[in-house]
Amino acid sequence: MYVVERHPDLPSSRPSALNRHHAYLHVAIINHFHLRCAYGPDVGCAAMQQLAERLGAWGHVTHLSAGHCLLRVAASETLRLAEDILVQCSFSPIEHLGITCLLALAVGPVDYDGHPDALLTIESSTLGWCPSLPAVQYTEQWRASYQAHMQIALDFVQALRGGHVGLAFQPVKQPHDTRTDCYREALLRIGAPSSCQEAGPADVITSLETLGLVRLLDYCVISKAIALLQADPTVKIGCNLSAKSAVNDSWWLSTVAALSDQPKLAKRLVLELTETVAPDALPLTARFLSRLKALGAHLALDDFGTGASGFALVQCIPFDIIKLDQRYLQNARLSLDGKEMLHSLVNICKRLAPEVVIEGVETISDLMQLKPYRDNVWTQGFFTGKPLGWVQLEDPTQAAEQGRLNSP
Repeated sequence: MYVVERHPDLPSSRPSALNRHHAYLHVAIINHFHLRCAYGPDVGCAAMQQLAERLGAWGHVTHLSAGHCLLRVAASETLRLAEDILVQCSFSPIEHLGITCLLALAVGPVDYDGHPDALLTIESSTLGWCPSLPAVQYTEQWRASYQAHMQIALDFVQALRGGHVGLAFQPVKQPHDTRTDCYREALLRIGAPSSCQEAGPADVITSLETLGLVRLLDYCVISKAIALLQADPTVKIGCNLSAKSAVNDSWWLSTVAALSDQPKLAKRLVLELTETVAPDALPLTARFLSRLKALGAHLALDDFGTGASGFALVQCIPFDIIKLDQRYLQNARLSLDGKEMLHSLVNICKRLAPEVVIEGVETISDLMQLKPYRDNVWTQGFFTGKPLGWVQLEDPTQAAEQGRLNSP
């Protein structure tokens, strides 16, 4: 069993001076206002009421304001329960008069001495670690779009809990010796007939990010990757990580504990971050990723050259790998200027990180063009290795429930 430690960005949860046996968790519905605007105020009220009923299984609930409440729990279980609550409540939809929604939640420990006046400051002082959501737009088009994204997210969770969501693995190889793997990237696959399968994995991820629910996917994928690394000490696995998930909070407690407890395993995990980090979130993201790197995990910057924040990211985050977006290899097929651009970017990337991956290798001519690159340059694409296999993602609520039943 892993020892769960507190994240440095989370406030402490010292037992109340009035009762040393109790501590407090601040529970927030991040998308509460969005649900009200997309479905009506009754849905927002129902979401808060149903969440409070669920939280009652863990402790005493005190209402703070719309979308916020305080949960009193046993002091010895505060951090374990924070992750347990996130998993159990985030993957279980709320229902009201035929409307079904998922809650984007944040749960974290808070200092509270039991005095009523202290409740006024909890909401504003403890949720600096919450990810932000896109702003509400008061139009019918926005409501329809939000509801469409929510349906895709609901179908995804249903497929996941039904055993129809899994991972395939694509190798990252050397251009001059395709028998050698750097690591294998885990790619999302959905096997059940649903709107999320029709939309495709990329659109599912877009919907989850738009709704503030991408944490659910990242939690499942990284948990599965760690389990696979534990089962096979010879493999090295890469996982995509949304920028919205790259923050120190209670979702990461067991993952950080596992990496801390198994440093050799951590060295075989590659976390691939996209260039979508908002400028105001950059300091928190950098601090979080630096902590994972200190535990042994490798950091990769994915799709470099597609976003506006790439160079800002590499200046403050110690990436081990930069993955050059496939568009640059595609352009190199078409013109001499494209080839020169590719060559220049590869040289720049080699200065920014120890390893470089060129994405989009689809033909023998692509591979031959990359043969001259030897030192610390790798390739990825359908020609050097298609995504293969199927590893099912487990229903995380079952694991959380089993852990709760097995806990003393």
